[in-house]
Amino acid sequence: MLMTMAALIVGVALLTGTDQLEQNSNSAMQNEMRHVIVDLAGRAQAWYHSPVESGGGGRSFDGFTLAKINFDSAGMLGAVSLTNTSANGFRLIGTIHEDANWSFVIDVYPDSYTVVE
Repeated sequence: MLMTMAALIVGVALLTGTDQLEQNSNSAMQNEMRHVIVDLAGRAQAWYHSPVESGGGGRSFDGFTLAKINFDSAGMLGAVSLTNTSANGFRLIGTIHEDANWSFVIDVYPDSYTVVE
């Protein structure tokens, strides 16, 4: 009886630990994607304010792509997409491969950004 009870307690502890580890892993991936998206927003704003002669946007987001700020998505834990591009702003969307229901969305403007999430 004591052995059965010990096995049951160990089993419950393992399941609880595994669930907690998975939740922490998902949270860490989401935080990392948020950091990547906010970093890209800042780099895009710097590109916007740089003169065209030095490879910047010359105070316009027209023609902006993630390649223009040397963003390399290789090895990323998810995907980053750029939508709604206009001269005054665009939208960045970050998703992670492990959770298809989660995304981080921000609208980027020349001197600010808004989290849409």
